[in-house]
Amino acid sequence: MGRRDRSCAAVTATRPAGYCKRGVCLLAALCLALVAAPSRSDEFAEAKAAIRVRDYAGAARLYRAAAEAGGAEAQYQLAALYRSGRGVPKDHEQAFHWLRRAAEQGHIKAQYNLGVMYENGWGVARNPDDALHWFAQAAAQGHAMAQTKLEEGGASRAAIYFARSRKDRRNAPSAEEALRWAALKGERVELQKLLEGGAHVDAPDEYGRTALMEAAAQGHPEAVALLVRHGAGIDHKDRYGDSALLSAVREGHRDVVDVLLGAGANVDQVDANGNTPLLLAATKGRADVVDALLARGANSHNENEKGWTAVEAARARGHRKIVSVLVAKGAKLREKAAPQPQEPLAAIDRLREAMQAEAQGAEASPYQGWTDLMIAAWRGQAAAARALLARGVAVDARDEDGHTALSRAAWQGHEDIVRALLVAGADPNAAQQEGDTPLMWAAANGHASVVDVLLGAAADVNAKRADGVTALMLSAQGGHAPIVDRLIRASAYVNAVGADGTTALMAAARGGHAKIVSRLLRAHARAESVDTHGRGAMWYAADEGHAGVVGVLLHHGANAEHADEEGQTPLVRSAWRGHAAVAGRLISHGVDVDERTGLGNTPLMLAAHRGHAGVVRQLIDAGAEVNARNQDRNTALLLAVDAGHPEAVRVLLEAGADTKLRNHNRQNARTLAELRGDDAILGLLDRRGSGKSLFRTLFD
Repeated sequence: MGRRDRSCAAVTATRPAGYCKRGVCLLAALCLALVAAPSRSDEFAEAKAAIRVRDYAGAARLYRAAAEAGGAEAQYQLAALYRSGRGVPKDHEQAFHWLRRAAEQGHIKAQYNLGVMYENGWGVARNPDDALHWFAQAAAQGHAMAQTKLEEGGASRAAIYFARSRKDRRNAPSAEEALRWAALKGERVELQKLLEGGAHVDAPDEYGRTALMEAAAQGHPEAVALLVRHGAGIDHKDRYGDSALLSAVREGHRDVVDVLLGAGANVDQVDANGNTPLLLAATKGRADVVDALLARGANSHNENEKGWTAVEAARARGHRKIVSVLVAKGAKLREKAAPQPQEPLAAIDRLREAMQAEAQGAEASPYQGWTDLMIAAWRGQAAAARALLARGVAVDARDEDGHTALSRAAWQGHEDIVRALLVAGADPNAAQQEGDTPLMWAAANGHASVVDVLLGAAADVNAKRADGVTALMLSAQGGHAPIVDRLIRASAYVNAVGADGTTALMAAARGGHAKIVSRLLRAHARAESVDTHGRGAMWYAADEGHAGVVGVLLHHGANAEHADEEGQTPLVRSAWRGHAAVAGRLISHGVDVDERTGLGNTPLMLAAHRGHAGVVRQLIDAGAEVNARNQDRNTALLLAVDAGHPEAVRVLLEAGADTKLRNHNRQNARTLAELRGDDAILGLLDRRGSGKSLFRTLFD
């Protein structure tokens, strides 16, 4: 059915029985001639016209006839009416029935929405595997949201992916990715299936981590034992120098440590900072792990890069019981020797020359109040820093901002200097007046290798600034995915809350970092947390137009309709900002398109007022109430006219917006257009009033 037929359907649907003026009767006669032999597409157009004038019951009757005759599109549209309760009682079971019939015929939208039904348990028992099956079918046809569902789906359900054809698997994770995810979750049965299916047991991720390392770090002894039996490399290290045993020790998983040691793991292996498992356990105060390592012959005399032994690390952290155990096993407590004075003056002279050159012409030195060591650390002059340390300068001296040499080096990402400062005894947790630590500076600025060095030196991963912000929040806000991952593995608290209620998940969502949002949610970040304004991750993602993040949050069950303190929901924000992709995802998810703000505005009103014609059309197509009124009795049309948006006005008029409705000031659309002197909008209203646009549509 073409444009001419749609105009006929609209007119005959909107005029009451018995209504006949000369132009309308002529138009009706023309319509009869044009639609004498209706086809199924005609029925769809009539149904859509009925929806535009809010005759949902009529639309349901039209769609049902075609759906029962086997039409997939009609089945899909009828299901949508049952889901929303428009024209028919709201009934998820009926919606599921018609979606399944359409999906089985290959209808792409029906396949995706059937997956949503299975995912949420709407109209059918919740079945994640069936959900992934239908998402896969839709993704294979190019459905973007279905592809996102697959990419963000739990790989622990990997059997669904491997059962699909090669074409269907284009967007699915590999067997090795599935294996690592199953190991992370400790799903032993799934691991067994994947290993028997040929998944490579030692395949690493982009950071060099294997399934065994994931299982060990998360404390899953049965999964660790299974992977070891299948030949996992027990002493494999990732790019940060971590191994399964080192990770298990750091996290205090004694049962995993026992499994790894029993399987022959090297009890004296070292990480990137020279720490052995025994030294890490002593530093962390893990007395039971210390006992297990000593029982396996761990060498208590080994030193890390700082020159510390396990007993010295335990003493420095106040772990007296561990000190006693180690001393009883022959460990020696030593007094630290003072550094031998050296005079590599050339490096220091070069530092001073650079400082003078940089300060030349400036009113004041940019390094006012800084020590030489701070300047060398900031500028990345490693030789000068080492020379100064060899002279015994104060390693933790502070400038007027509370910075130490370590925080300056961490800020700039000078890993070699950070290492040198820590070896010289710099405090990894030295905080400024507002609470900023070296780890926070490195995390905020994306210096992953420095973050790793600081964590290895026992930097406090959960330290907070005065405003409650943590290193994890800063890295999430900056979009530094590898650092976020590293901090989570180091036991960062993913649900830490800032003074304003902000969480790491909100920061990542606001920045549009979908990968980080997904990682945080997998680490059990709370999607429902809100800040002091009542705004959560979904709200911020919608407000900023990050459709990918919205998709991830929806997949993880985030509330898509939560309103902030002003009554604004994610759909309201996306409509106001004109984010069509976000609005589309929310509408597809089934949110209420007529939800209202505290002032009674609907998303359609706000989109119209801002002139976002594309979003206006989306909302109308989704069944939004065209003539709804807010507290001032304004409609979407009145708001669009008042703001001077002719394209939005045109879309609303085509959808049957009533031009005669008046607001509380007794102004209708024409009155407002005349007050503005808006000839373009007046022309649209004139054509609507005279019926010229309908005749033009017929005969163009």
